[in-house]
Amino acid sequence: MLQGCDISKWQGEGFDVSDQDFVIVKATEGRTYTDPLFYKHITNAIKQNKLIGAYHYARPENNTAEEEAENFVSAIKQYIGNCLLALDWEGTALNYPVQWALDWLLEVERLTGVVPLIYCSESYVKNLKIIAENGNGLWCAKWSEPKPKCQPFSVLALWQHTNTPYDKDIFMEILQHGNYIVNLIENQTKKITATSAKSLRNS
Repeated sequence: MLQGCDISKWQGEGFDVSDQDFVIVKATEGRTYTDPLFYKHITNAIKQNKLIGAYHYARPENNTAEEEAENFVSAIKQYIGNCLLALDWEGTALNYPVQWALDWLLEVERLTGVVPLIYCSESYVKNLKIIAENGNGLWCAKWSEPKPKCQPFSVLALWQHTNTPYDKDIFMEILQHGNYIVNLIENQTKKITATSAKSLRNS
């Protein structure tokens, strides 16, 4: 089982990731913002040979999905191919159409060749049918046992299981598909579905 964390500027410059298997770092928010510690956090993780990821915090109240996708890709472009990508869909975003989130995911895939995950709470997952049908993977927050329900997704890729003392995550598919998640990061053009998990496992 791979255990990791997701972090941003709020964890501070010297945040210790030595005991993590992977680190997912906030890269951007909205149309122009880049987290001031993004590059320091992700460079630190790379230096310690951690699996890495980057996420974008959606602000659909202010911008188009395409504008925000461009901001994200501009910030993470040097890591494409070695980095899991994700959209953080929470807060004000939940008041906006899920189509905006799908448009962002599709635009990032078009620009990078990478199929991003979507992050949300368990209570909201049921609203993401069009994203599940597109083949994107689910990163779900539920800060209690048992693990979150993932329908309409066929795969729960990541579980954020606590926010104490910081956000901690588990790669769920490592339990079902051996080294699937490690291969996923190395083969980012693969879609995160049960079907592609089989091909990744055998690659």
